[in-house]
Amino acid sequence: MAVKEFTCTGDRPFSYMQYPWGDFIEGTKLQLQSLGIGVDSVFPGEEGGPKRKLRTLDPRGWKVDVCLQRDGRFGASIHFPDVPESPYTLPAWAPSPFPGVRFRRTGYVDEYIGTAEALVAAGLAIDAHLPGRPGMRKQRVTVLPDGTPLNGPPTAVHPMARAAGARRIERVSKTTYSVSVYVNDNERERRKKELDIKVNVREKVIASLPRPDRLDRLSGHAQGGAQLRRGHLRLVWSRG
Repeated sequence: MAVKEFTCTGDRPFSYMQYPWGDFIEGTKLQLQSLGIGVDSVFPGEEGGPKRKLRTLDPRGWKVDVCLQRDGRFGASIHFPDVPESPYTLPAWAPSPFPGVRFRRTGYVDEYIGTAEALVAAGLAIDAHLPGRPGMRKQRVTVLPDGTPLNGPPTAVHPMARAAGARRIERVSKTTYSVSVYVNDNERERRKKELDIKVNVREKVIASLPRPDRLDRLSGHAQGGAQLRRGHLRLVWSRG
């Protein structure tokens, strides 16, 4: 459950959202700097600034990622230290039994990555089915469990496209491809239960951690916080 606090400042509202993993703050550059974020820094989108993300520290010494939002405001993500990594985060690639091929397991698929030669040698793909080959789509090819590649419209949905044994082949770079092999229903259910256990354990760990003070309530930023709280204040609850 996240607490969203909005303060109206004309047509550019400031918002401070609290999630189990940390804080997410939206506002103008001046509003964020009044909290001690990115002071004396060039923000994304400004001349001489980073293209996508400014990485800095907040007054507590924690890492902050500042990104330019579509509405012209900036969003600052602050992940609290000691918070366990989300079970939904994709696992790192690991060595596979096949030379030159790496592997990872997700909820519905076993995913492999490597060069065309390595994937074909491992029996994970047929060269003629790789994206970009004659008659195949350029970026992604779906191969049904019986080995038939789908060549219809990209938006077409086939009932067997995600059945056990179906494969999704995607171009990763000029020389690298990924092959995702769909697992059967029993294995999907087993992985789902395993994920649910990890999610529950993580939630209990996070609930046991002390909640730090909000940046806009720290004594060192009383003046900036007061400026942000002059407008009408409202609270909205939402799931984090």
